[in-house]
Amino acid sequence: MKHRYFLMRHGESEAMLADLVVSSPEIGCHRYGLSPQGKEQARVSALQSGLGADTRILCSDFVRARETAQIAAEVLGCPPPVLEPALRERHFGQLEGTSAASYQQVWQQDALDPDSPPFGVESARQVTHRLSQLVEQLESAGGAQTSRPYHVALRARTEGTGWASLAGCAVITDESSERTPIARCPLTTP
Repeated sequence: MKHRYFLMRHGESEAMLADLVVSSPEIGCHRYGLSPQGKEQARVSALQSGLGADTRILCSDFVRARETAQIAAEVLGCPPPVLEPALRERHFGQLEGTSAASYQQVWQQDALDPDSPPFGVESARQVTHRLSQLVEQLESAGGAQTSRPYHVALRARTEGTGWASLAGCAVITDESSERTPIARCPLTTP
């Protein structure tokens, strides 16, 4: 691969504080940004990332991801983030607006069958396919362009789906919270 990819989970969001599943673009693109703590988490994560001004940041168009990416861009001194709908959170179908505890039952089903989640949830395989296509597009764009880091702000707590499985890496957790805003994993192989 000609690029390096770094994942950054959005900081603590208002949806997290409200204990809500917010995965629909109709809601997430307009509401539920970062909490004050989430903004600080984004700032600290960007400072600790080791990335510089040559970084290109891609992010979901969800408010929480946009705010995280904007903070990271300011800290790194790089160009403004590029919105990429392919980075949207996994859609949780009928579980939209329910308690965040609903995630667990979907992840348990994913372990049994990644193709057939209940409640109209986007399958783990669909998420992985969507993100794989994005990486292929990024790799093919620009011809023989030299390597540059991509800092991708998204929900990286994927329970084995999407970017984390694509990158073959684990999400690094902050000892103080299971809701850590960063996963450090350079993507070096498809």
